[in-house]
Amino acid sequence: MTFSNPPIVEAIFHLVVERDGDFERETLNDYAKYITEKFPIFDKKEKRFLKNDISFNLDEPDNITSLVSNNLEGYILSSNDNSRVIQANIDSFSFSKLPPYETWDIFYKEANEFWRKYIEITSVKQVKRLSLRYLNRIAIPFNKKPIKLQDYIKVFPEVSDDLSMTISGYFMQVALACNNYEPSKAIVNQTVGNEVVENSNSDSTFIPLIFDVEVFQDVDLDPQNSSIESIFVDNLRPFKNDVFFNSITDRSREFFK
Repeated sequence: MTFSNPPIVEAIFHLVVERDGDFERETLNDYAKYITEKFPIFDKKEKRFLKNDISFNLDEPDNITSLVSNNLEGYILSSNDNSRVIQANIDSFSFSKLPPYETWDIFYKEANEFWRKYIEITSVKQVKRLSLRYLNRIAIPFNKKPIKLQDYIKVFPEVSDDLSMTISGYFMQVALACNNYEPSKAIVNQTVGNEVVENSNSDSTFIPLIFDVEVFQDVDLDPQNSSIESIFVDNLRPFKNDVFFNSITDRSREFFK
């Protein structure tokens, strides 16, 4: 299902990887250089740690020296318009697409292209997890009256009628499993803002409802295994769609058209 005004704030293609003991961190730098033309904005991720090399001089007991070292953990690279971001780390790879989101085919083709180059240049031993994560924002119109969540979403927290209170804000996490998509799992994070936001395109105001769904599968696959693509395309994507589209109402769908 394609919308002209999709609620997607960020779509993330993510894989966790395993390395050999002799992995050379410099290959991450080689990968960053390879994609710099399309992703010219980059930041180096380093892990700082204290080496077991502490020394002191008996003649100067207060003068203790230690050796601090930085290890390269990866790179965060962005396109010029910041609509695409790649995180190339030692233990993981992710490709993010921020608005405007076009179609699944365009998103997956580009993510897979940069993933294939990542495993080629940085020598991945095994793939341990595959994941798709979609952060969606539903703009619920606000007219100073209490909002009925059930008008927009089918999965939401409820307060007992005995409390005679209304929800002013919440955060909810739900872990899901489905026989049709085993052994994949889903995690849904949902929250609603407690501040009113002005619509830049009109005089109206709205409350943002965030529906964040991640579907993943733990695996143990060679990075060249064709099952990786089939899991993303035939399992994770339909699982993610089922969770999202069966959790929103027709009224919410109207916002995306």
